[in-house]
Parts: sequence; structure tokens; C-alpha cells
Amino acid sequence: MSSISKYIILSFFLFITIIDLTAQDITDSINFFIKKAEATKVKDDLDLALSYYNKALVLIEKTPNEKLLLKTYENIGDIHEAYDRPYKAIDFYHHGEKLSLKTNDSNTYARILGKIGVSNSTTVQSDTAFYYFDKALEHVDTVRNKKEFAKLMLEIGRCYFINNDRDNAYKFYDKSYIISNSMGYYPILAKAANGIGNSYAQKGDYKSALLYRKEALKILIENNVQKGQFDTYNNLGNNLMRLQQYNSAIYYFKKAEYIGKINRNNSQLSTIYQSISNLYILKKEYTKAIYYLNKGFGILKQNNDHIENIYYSNNFYKAYKAYKGARNYKKSLEYHEKFKFWTDSVTKASSQIKMLEFKVKYETKLKENQIAILSKENELKSLKIIQTQKQHSTHLLILSIVVLSVIGGILIYHFTNKSKLVAKQENMRFKSVIEAEEKERKRIAQDLHDSLGQAISAMMISASNLNTENEEEEKKLQKLLSLIDRTYEELRNISHNIMPNTLITLGLIPAIRELIDEMSVAQNLKITFSDFGNFEELEDTQTIALYRIIQEALSNIIKHAQASKVVISLNCEKNELLLSIKDNGVGINTSNIGNVGGIGWKNILSRVAILTGEADLKSAPGKGTHLFISFDI
Repeated sequence: MSSISKYIILSFFLFITIIDLTAQDITDSINFFIKKAEATKVKDDLDLALSYYNKALVLIEKTPNEKLLLKTYENIGDIHEAYDRPYKAIDFYHHGEKLSLKTNDSNTYARILGKIGVSNSTTVQSDTAFYYFDKALEHVDTVRNKKEFAKLMLEIGRCYFINNDRDNAYKFYDKSYIISNSMGYYPILAKAANGIGNSYAQKGDYKSALLYRKEALKILIENNVQKGQFDTYNNLGNNLMRLQQYNSAIYYFKKAEYIGKINRNNSQLSTIYQSISNLYILKKEYTKAIYYLNKGFGILKQNNDHIENIYYSNNFYKAYKAYKGARNYKKSLEYHEKFKFWTDSVTKASSQIKMLEFKVKYETKLKENQIAILSKENELKSLKIIQTQKQHSTHLLILSIVVLSVIGGILIYHFTNKSKLVAKQENMRFKSVIEAEEKERKRIAQDLHDSLGQAISAMMISASNLNTENEEEEKKLQKLLSLIDRTYEELRNISHNIMPNTLITLGLIPAIRELIDEMSVAQNLKITFSDFGNFEELEDTQTIALYRIIQEALSNIIKHAQASKVVISLNCEKNELLLSIKDNGVGINTSNIGNVGGIGWKNILSRVAILTGEADLKSAPGKGTHLFISFDI
């Protein structure tokens, strides 16, 4: 085989690999967004779920995965319906309707037809809703898919309820109740019980309604079903309000309000504020009624769907009654005018929507005919275009991968060097801060020792030279001398803590020995120290850092180790300095070193970093601790 043939075969396999990798990347991204959307949807974070579904949709539409595309259309529609955006929901459901019909997915087709019916009933388009419900009943499998059938019965009952047909509403709710109860479909069972309660309430039988609504709440709580609890609490509140049990009603309304806030669902909150305001109007507590009405208005302004006009109309009427009851006749008249305006606008909007629906149906049919005529002509053109696009896409893809690889390499090199530079600069800044701090400590210690110390010594000498024959005055003089003496001793201690004078005047080793002597006596701790080598060549920064490390380590041992013995060795040889500090204390968990002893270990490790050295800590509970530090000099 010639080298050219080998090259062609190799290039072919490389091309196939690139295409496979690209397709796999898209699939992985889709799966990631879908999983995120489903997880956030379960948590009722519908805004975030919608964002993930939309991102997935952009990618899915580029793939032949019609099943996943259908599922995504349906889920996006569900979220819009949950947010009372029925027109947007219907738009996505229609996409799902066409796709499920194309793929012969009869179960999904029936389910989506039912959802289109639900959204239309929400917009008070009852004729359209029943049309889709009838179509759904034709396709649903009542034997093998009883759950969908129970759902469909529930939604048809709801549509009859909206249209004030109590008898038919009860009939379909009852069918849904019987099926879901026998199969253990608890969320549907609770909704059906609520629906039966609503039917009784619509008849004015609030006591029977209360029984079914309490049963619905019991089903939801016992089976840990969150969805549906808001509606049930709200229904119970309204039920008890009708029975004039106002305190109990408020209890259930507050439960519903809490759920609405947790879900961040403006539709739920506007509904519950409407209910609470109605209760306070009935109780003739008009100030409270006006407060909750205004809260509802604030939320409703955020929504633009036509359905919200109905809520505005109802709330304006309630505001009119509340302000009238509060004897604010100016506001009462203002809201009465708004009520009339919104009522008229709803009627007008409904007529416009019906005309628009007829126009859309006509134009859709016309476009479908035009598309059918042009489709055959476009097929051949599309095939040629697709082939050309594939060739261009392949070349562009290979070129893009090469360019991205080069750019990626440059970026990796740049960011690696940048990270090292940032770390180095950070270390230098920290070193500068520590050096400035130690320099200032040294200056303050010297000033305290030289200036203030000399002044106190002069006071002591002057006071000692005073002579008095008066016994009382002599006692006062002795007290003064004692006070000056204690002040001088305190000043000496402060100066020593800031910067040991021994370290400044005599150097590192004497200062360490002085520190050890002080701590041994004060803490009853046996500390052994040994040194080897010449330490005079160390820089001031290194000398101070080493002293502070030993000082911090001993302080940690005294506070936390419960040790009786410490062995310290310091060796300086062959341009390397080695420090070892070992105790026989209780030991520590080295995996938790960042939290042990407060900031003590952090200070030690920071100073080791300044010395550009290395620290090794070995310890275990009950076996003492061994700190080993090394750095070049």
C-alpha cells in the first residue's frame, strides 16, 4: 500500500473520530442540562429548570433525537402552565402534539392533548378545551394507562367546574377519585378530593366540602406529596371563611402563603392575598384587607398574561368594597372605575382572542397547503444543500479543532506562567509585610528600652535621692519607688515581647536560649536545645523568622500538647539550615492541621513560605508531634 493511500485511510478515520467526538459532546451537554432541569424542577425552582430546558432544547433541535425533543417541549409547556402563562404553554404543547403524532407515540399524544385542553380552560376558552379533551379521550388507553385516564377525568371535571356546571364537574371528579384511589395515585386522588369539595362548595354545601378538602390534605401529608398542598390549604381557608370560622381560615391561609413564598410563585401569592383580603372584608377589618390587596397588586403587576386581567378585575372590586368600608370614598370611587374598565377589557380581549384564533387557523391551513406544494421541489434542493454543508462543516470543524488546539496550548502556557507569577508576587508582598512589621517591632522595642526605659531609670534615681524625716512621707516615697520599679519591669516585659533585646544585641542562639529558659520556668516544661554551625551569616529576616517559628511552636505545645518534654535542635551546614522541634504530647490529627491551635500553625507555615523552605509535620493522637523545617541559606 502506497504512503498516499495510508494517509487517505488515516485521514478518513481521523474525520470519523472527530465527528463521533463532536456528536458525543453534544449528547453529554444535553444530558447534563436535562438532569439539571429535572433536579431543579423537583425542588420547585421552576425559573432555573426552565433555563436548563431551554439550553437543552437549542442542542436537541440539532440532533435526530425526537423522543427527547418531545419530552423537552412538554416539560417547558408544563413550567409555563405552572406559572399561569397558558398561551406560552399551549405553544410548546402544540410542538409536542405534532411530534408525538409523527412518532406514533399515542400515550404522549393523548397526554399532551389533555394538557392543551387544560391550558385552554385556564384562558376561559371552554369550547376549545372540550375539543382537545374529546380528542384525548379518543386516544388514551383506559386499560393500560389508567393514570393518564384518571388525570384526564380530573381536568375535564375542572373545566366543567370553571363553567359552573356543578353536576358534570362532580361526575368527572368522582370518576378520577375512584380510579386513583384503587391504583394508589395519591397526587391525583388528592386533587380529585379537592375537586369534589369544590363542587359541594359551589352548591353552597360547605360542610360536605370541608370533609373532602380535609381528606385531600390528609392524603397529601401522609404520602409526603408537596404539590397540591397550596391549593388545598387555600381551599380549606375559603371553606372555613364561608362557615365564619375566621381564625381557622387564617391559619390555613398562612400555611398557603408560606408555601407560595417557599416556591417563589407569584401566582400562588396573588391568589392567597386575594383570599385573605376577602376574609378581612367579611370581618369588616378594612385596613388589613387593603394591606393584603396592595400586596396582591404588587405581585400582579409582574405578570402580563390575559388571565391576570380577571384577577385584576376581582381585586379592583374588592378594593372598592374595602375602601368604601374604610370610608375612603375617593379611593373607593377610583377602584370602582378601574373595576369597570378591566371588566370591559376582559370582554373585549376575549372577543379579540376568538377572532385571532379563527384567523390563525385559516392562515395555518393556507400555509400547510403551500408547504405541501413546495415540499417536493425543496427536497432535491435540500439534499444538495445538505451535502454541500456537510463538506463545508467538515473542513470548518477540522480547521476549528486545529485553531482551538493552538489557542488552548497558548492559553494553558499563559495561565500556568501567570499562576506562578501571581504566587511569587503574593509571597513577595507577604514577605514585605512581615519584614515591615518586624522592623517596626524592633524600632518600638528599642524606643521603649532606650527612651522610656532611661526616663523611668532617671525617675527611680531622683526618687531614691529624696530624704525625708517625716514617717508618713517616707511611706509614700517607698510606695512611689515600688510603683516606678513595677512600671519599669512591665515596660521591660512589653519591650521583650515586641522584640527581645537579646535577639537585637546578642543574636539568634542567645535569644532562643533566653526564650527557652523563660518558658521552662514559667510552664514547668523540660526543654532541651542544641545547635550546630555558624548562624552569624543569616540575614535579619531569616533570624527573626526562625525565632518567631520556635516561639510560636513552643506556645502551641504549651496551649495544646500537654507535653512534659520538648527537644529542639538547630543545625546550619552546607548552605542549608535544619530545624527540628519534637514533643511527647497528645499529638494532633495532621489532616486537620488548618484548624488546630487557631492561627498558630498558619503563622508557622507562612513564615516557612517566606524563607522559601519546606515544613514536614509528623504526628498522631497520643504519639507526640515532630515538626521538621529546612531551607537554603
